[in-house]
Amino acid sequence: MRIVVNADDYGLTPAVSRAALRAHEAGIVTTASVIVTTPSFEEAAERLRATPSLRPGLHLALIGGDRPVSDPSTVRSLVDGEGRLHRSWREYFRRAASGRIDHTEVRREFEAQHERMRGAGLAIEHLDSHQNAHLWPATGGVAASAARDWGVRAVRTPSSRSWAPAGLAVRALGTQWRKVVQRNGLVTTDDMIGLDGADRYAHRILGDLARIAADGRQRPDLVVELALHLSEPEDEALAAYEWGYDYAGALDAVLGERVATALADPVFERVTWQSLTIT
Repeated sequence: MRIVVNADDYGLTPAVSRAALRAHEAGIVTTASVIVTTPSFEEAAERLRATPSLRPGLHLALIGGDRPVSDPSTVRSLVDGEGRLHRSWREYFRRAASGRIDHTEVRREFEAQHERMRGAGLAIEHLDSHQNAHLWPATGGVAASAARDWGVRAVRTPSSRSWAPAGLAVRALGTQWRKVVQRNGLVTTDDMIGLDGADRYAHRILGDLARIAADGRQRPDLVVELALHLSEPEDEALAAYEWGYDYAGALDAVLGERVATALADPVFERVTWQSLTIT
């Protein structure tokens, strides 16, 4: 089976970017999802240009509390009174459900983020989104159309096995998203691990890998994404974000011998998103 090991939020803080690079240099991470709305993006882009073996994708951001790339006055439905993107997926989805998100503004902001990434000299080999905002059907439609227009074929499909309301919603919306992917001629993975328990990665990664390895022995053609949120310890800049992910614990886990041994299982072929587009 093929597995994409992806570092999310590359560029969120300097320590997040350094952690992704450390995990890549250790032979664990194969790709990174780059967020371009943060103050540390330019530094992160420079590091990534110097590491061409870490293959980048665009982490489309409509959420998080940073400023949009667009002039806030041109994307009013996406920002709060201070001109910042709404902080959480819950707020974004509430606004979308009540018709308060203008999806022409979503496309405008996506185009601005795409231009900023390309302007930094970075290729875009896959698309996903911050806090998986593209699972909202109308937003996903815009993201899929943008991917097609930009010539980016590989996209993320979030997956959850949780029976909590959020997990059930991810499964239902993910099923609808797969139909959008197919209609637009895009490609995605069969499964994803890492979304469930992102606040306690260090305790889940090995279990998730064991489960996926068992699935891969039954289905050798399976393609899976392991999504990681990594940072170095004492990353004070992360205090600006309210998600509670175990960033440092995840880095400690993936740099440890047990995860390296698990990923060395012959059932796994570590690949990049680009390999999914080769038919």
